[in-house]
Amino acid sequence: MALYRIALIAFLSSLSCYSAVVISPGLFPAVAGLRAIANPLSDPAWKPGTVDYLEIPAAVGGNSRPVRSLAFTPDSQFLVSAGVDKTIKIWNVEARSLIRTLSPSPAQEVGTVALTAEGQTLASGSIDGTVRLWNWKTGQLLQTLTGHSSLVTSVAFSPNGQTLASGSGDKTIRLWNVNDGSLQRTITTQQFIETLAFSPTDDMLASAGIGMKVDLWNGSTGKLIRSLGRYTGVIYAIAFSPDGQSLAFSPDANADNPSLEQNTLRLWNLRGEQIGQPLKGHTDYIDAIAFSPTGQTLVSGSLDKTVKVWNVQTGMLIPGTAIQEYLKDDRRILAIAYRPDGKAFAVSSGDGSIKIFISRE
Repeated sequence: MALYRIALIAFLSSLSCYSAVVISPGLFPAVAGLRAIANPLSDPAWKPGTVDYLEIPAAVGGNSRPVRSLAFTPDSQFLVSAGVDKTIKIWNVEARSLIRTLSPSPAQEVGTVALTAEGQTLASGSIDGTVRLWNWKTGQLLQTLTGHSSLVTSVAFSPNGQTLASGSGDKTIRLWNVNDGSLQRTITTQQFIETLAFSPTDDMLASAGIGMKVDLWNGSTGKLIRSLGRYTGVIYAIAFSPDGQSLAFSPDANADNPSLEQNTLRLWNLRGEQIGQPLKGHTDYIDAIAFSPTGQTLVSGSLDKTVKVWNVQTGMLIPGTAIQEYLKDDRRILAIAYRPDGKAFAVSSGDGSIKIFISRE
């Protein structure tokens, strides 16, 4: 119960203050190891294996607020952000401009967003327990899905875009028919759900939260396939590799499990076997994880106010990124989204900003 209260308070506090973010076209800070250029996404001079450019969409106004969730459109041209100003914002990435704002009614803080693989439909989850489906291109609200009795912490689409999974603090996962908004089934779990992810290759659904494990479900039948590991803390983020063969997550450790190394990333195959050694480097909880489209790189963000970029094959940090040094004055990292073309990834932090790092593998 104490863990439940801590996680819920942390989530609510992160949703307590957020304001509109405006992308500033001329803002290119002078940071060691980073280069300011006119068009970073099309510059042919980038070297493989580096992350060496930072663009900052800056929060304006007196009170910046956290951006809780990020998602790129499949064509990599637009970025969706959601937070506690009770809106969803659509950004043109290369133009660095806001093109649309979606406003749920009644106004509620938005904690999570996801896009279908074809990119037409956007799902959002709110603190009042509702899930909404949008046509983000027109701004039309398509469906409002109700049934959760607590905040919706995570939403995820199946690869074919026909099923939407929503996870909640009510310890359930609901599977919805995207076409008509009907509830297909409810999965009752033993933990406050913090995060969900569908495999990119089939209907396997992974869930985790305030509990002892990562659960793998059949996303069509709702049946439990297996559980990975047994932990006593909180798992805030999970991510499937692009080939669907492995899963990354970071288990918390506490006094009940002192032997578990804290703040490490772990890779598991879907047979329930840990792959290699834990990835060490963070000094606080890991709140966000994303694989690059090739699966060669894994990016993690933490409450220690850093973003780290890992070589998946070696389990080592990629040198020379300069990301840790730049982010040291920001608050905790809340969300990470990799651009589908692999050229960049976006990071949101507790100060309300969204930062775009240029990456060429």
